[in-house]
Amino acid sequence: MKDYILKQFQFHFNNPNYLYFLLSIVLMILAPPIAEIYQGGSLLLNITFGLILLMSVIYTTSNYQQLVGYGIVAIFLYFLFLINNNERSLLQYIHPLTTLLFFSLVFKNIVTYILKAKQIGLNEIYACISGYLIIGVIAAPHFYLVAQIFPNAFDIAPNPTFYDFLYYSFITLTTVGFGDISPIHPLAQAFTLILGIAGQLYLTILMAIIIGKYLAMEVRE
Repeated sequence: MKDYILKQFQFHFNNPNYLYFLLSIVLMILAPPIAEIYQGGSLLLNITFGLILLMSVIYTTSNYQQLVGYGIVAIFLYFLFLINNNERSLLQYIHPLTTLLFFSLVFKNIVTYILKAKQIGLNEIYACISGYLIIGVIAAPHFYLVAQIFPNAFDIAPNPTFYDFLYYSFITLTTVGFGDISPIHPLAQAFTLILGIAGQLYLTILMAIIIGKYLAMEVRE
């Protein structure tokens, strides 16, 4: 029985389903504006944030030790999310820092999975898309922390929420730049510049890797 369970774990680690993880990211992006419209929005936010943490632990870890370690961090992060009351306190710094750390590790695992992939299929494409979106998720706590430390770092509407910076993160990552949020402080400008470059580098380098692996797979076949 023990050997069977270990084999199932190993099969899971070798064949993660990144579609579910990708869907959890999309839900996390869509949940905040939906929560603003309907009653019970806070419950929706709690569910979607918990879901992306769960999917991160299940589908981006590559061994049992990682699964347990990431699971502990995810539980701690979810607890911080639940008790965060958006008032100025030490929690305003701990929560985004923990979010930044957790999703940076998740991004590392995604890139490692793509680099180690011997064949290119739908799952690898899902992983690539997930990695791109996670860059935006990682950048949001950066901007949020800068705004907490330097209140006038951004030209933004009063009382901005974390979602405002998540929105700004993806607008910058995709180089859309509507201009409704603008960096003013030099640190905010630097992070914005780095994010824009990182997004372009990710697309360029990962596209080259994916095409190279696909062509090599075609040659072998």
